[in-house]
Amino acid sequence: MECFETGLGLKIPQIGLGTYDLKADAICNAIRAGYTLLDTAWQYRNEGEVGCAVRKSGIRREEVAISTKVWTEDIRRGRVREELEESLKALQTDYVDLYLIHWPAIGFERAWETMARLKEEGKVREIGVCNFEPHHFEELERVSGIVPVLNQIESHPYFQNTELIQYCKGRGVLAQAWCPLGGSYSKLTEEPVFG
Repeated sequence: MECFETGLGLKIPQIGLGTYDLKADAICNAIRAGYTLLDTAWQYRNEGEVGCAVRKSGIRREEVAISTKVWTEDIRRGRVREELEESLKALQTDYVDLYLIHWPAIGFERAWETMARLKEEGKVREIGVCNFEPHHFEELERVSGIVPVLNQIESHPYFQNTELIQYCKGRGVLAQAWCPLGGSYSKLTEEPVFG
């Protein structure tokens, strides 16, 4: 599978597996079928399932990119480091490949500074964001010279989000779609093309 490569050499596959609500066996089967980017979050409450699946798959940890996210409440409470430690324990690994701000909650600027330190410490390979708009990027730029490697955003055929994708490209930020088939609330998979 084709990958995007970050400045630090992290290879991010073009297609990943969103693990929300999935159990270890399904995730393990997906890894064995070739999915090497696993997207989870502390808030999904399944990081333990992801960690178990990676171990069961027989694929070396270094060959699987794990992405997880810090939840809004912990951003507000200044618990970014603590939440990452909880995530690492659940994932049964000593680092994650991508650590993302789940939503731009109040305090995301301080969270970003903490995430940059976690990256320097080697607990995180790359840092990024989710659901950020241009004004959020401007605020990050004001407080830090570190540009997010990735912005995970809503994008699917019913809502392509082209303007934000172009903005990200112009800043050298990868745009990654969440729910590219519209998610559970969408009727996209009922379109004739899927029939």
